[in-house]
Amino acid sequence: MDDYATFSVDDVISGLFQKESMEQPSDRRKLEEQDMELPKWFDEKKFNNVRHESVPAYRTLSLKGKFKLALGYIGNNFYSTFIGRAYFNWNHWFSLYLMKYFPYIAFFRFGIKKSIVNIFEEDPIDDTEPKPNAEYNKPRDPLPWYRDWLSLLW
Repeated sequence: MDDYATFSVDDVISGLFQKESMEQPSDRRKLEEQDMELPKWFDEKKFNNVRHESVPAYRTLSLKGKFKLALGYIGNNFYSTFIGRAYFNWNHWFSLYLMKYFPYIAFFRFGIKKSIVNIFEEDPIDDTEPKPNAEYNKPRDPLPWYRDWLSLLW
């Protein structure tokens, strides 16, 4: 049996709080003096060379794809700041406010006075027949090509 297996928990705890263990550091080298050793398989030249332009998947992206990727990157970084979170939270609140009190599509159809409704209230009468879950899981017809392409926009 190893020596460490014969110690009890009380021996280990009492050894931690001895005067000698508090005064002597376990490592005599300063953190600033230590060098980071990279593994042998790591090639620093290849690592520094890998940029967006040299990655094959990025090269095959269209201009629209690169633009969307850049917007996502900018949006994520902007959201990580206080101002970004405040902006996006305000934008979400304002969208809910507009949907609740000013449904602008209904303005043109029904007029401004008739279109201001509370969309979060349930209708008083709902005659919709409930569907079983199997109805939603049925295979659907494939979308036409133009609807498939338009679905990329939203």
